[in-house]
Amino acid sequence: SNLEQYLSNTEIPRDAKTIATLLSAMGAEKFEPKVVNQLLEFIFRYSSESLTDASKYAEHCGKTTIEVSDLKLALTSRFHFSFLPPVPREILQKLSEEKNTNDLPIMPNKAGVILPERTFLSNTNYQLDLNIYNQI
Repeated sequence: SNLEQYLSNTEIPRDAKTIATLLSAMGAEKFEPKVVNQLLEFIFRYSSESLTDASKYAEHCGKTTIEVSDLKLALTSRFHFSFLPPVPREILQKLSEEKNTNDLPIMPNKAGVILPERTFLSNTNYQLDLNIYNQI
């Protein structure tokens, strides 16, 4: 299988093989090697940024070493900053009902690209300064 070929390759780093095994355990039977690379990059970036934040928290408290509480604070703040929960379905339903109360405009019987009447695409985007001609 794809996983067995991937894991048997001796040039693949151990961390990449671990990610591939995790993907397999989650039910991904086939995957591109780029997926493993992206996950490795995400894990590295997330871990290094979290440790940097924890180091700053420890330094702010006057500590020379990072403690578990510093790392927990860094991970908690990073989680609330990076991963936003989806908007509840009820709110989306209410917004869509409000938006759908407006009728769509009637389409004119013309051929070609139809632009709205009040658009900035077809209006002039400059003004002439006629005073400049009076000065010459």
